[in-house]
Amino acid sequence: MDITTLTRSCFRQAAQITAVASLALLAACNGTANTSDGGSNTEPTPTPAPSVQASRIDFLLSSKELPDNSAVSVTATVMDNGNKVISDAPVTLAVTSGSLINATATTNEAGQVTAELTTGGDATPRTITITATSGSAVATALVTVVGNSAKSVKVGTSNVTAEPTDTQYSKPYNVLVTDANGLPVKNATVQLTLEPIRYWKGYREWDQTVTPNAWTFTSRVMTNCTSGGDCKPATVNPANVITDANGFAFFNVIYAKNYAGWAEMRLTATATLSGNVTATDVSEFTLMGLAKDYQTQGISSPGRCSPFNALTDYVGTCP
Repeated sequence: MDITTLTRSCFRQAAQITAVASLALLAACNGTANTSDGGSNTEPTPTPAPSVQASRIDFLLSSKELPDNSAVSVTATVMDNGNKVISDAPVTLAVTSGSLINATATTNEAGQVTAELTTGGDATPRTITITATSGSAVATALVTVVGNSAKSVKVGTSNVTAEPTDTQYSKPYNVLVTDANGLPVKNATVQLTLEPIRYWKGYREWDQTVTPNAWTFTSRVMTNCTSGGDCKPATVNPANVITDANGFAFFNVIYAKNYAGWAEMRLTATATLSGNVTATDVSEFTLMGLAKDYQTQGISSPGRCSPFNALTDYVGTCP
């Protein structure tokens, strides 16, 4: 090898060593290198920006009451500690009962996820807790199921009066409980109370001017009742009833025959709703007897003289 060839060989080796060293240096600095054999470019790797942490979640509900066969729209908004909404944040929604449908799991540009809450087919009155979780931020909201909760109570009766014994009358009543949609509420407990309003003193006499002839009131003086026990001539049985599948429950007002026509009563039916709210209906009526007991001449009717008379009232007429 002559001196010229040797010199060229040394230059080529030095150039190769310099190229390798340059590539190594650029790679260490995340630089870009173009290899002599057509190698690909390497772009700089950006440093990830610190993620935004959820600090607060706010709920927005279309309603706080959930009737059966309906839905409540649920919106949860995720914000940072500066109260700025966070997009693309993962959110987990959960409920203690019922069902969430059409739920989204990542916040949109407004920082929100949405869902629809239903009863899941269970109309039992209760409170459902909705929980939203995003990172360390947690929030809850409450929705009350009212689809099977009493919203209306109505008392009804008939024109029939029964005789459970020879000395008693019994008037049949019913109570109907319906929910917010007007549907019957099953297994609703209804409390019944009966209180006197007023009573009369007086007596009856045989009256041939009416058809048919009957024992009718000749003298009657009204007195308002007080809290005294002497003014409580009737009872309700049972005092608490439970509605059937049609929302109805049945009971009787029972009283002695001699009080018929001489007292007015107030019947109150009360059903308790969710949250201890009550629905009530009131019926006021006069204790009534059977016509047949007042249409026989010579046989005094039940209660010919008012049981509320004092001993000094109507002396010579009433015993």
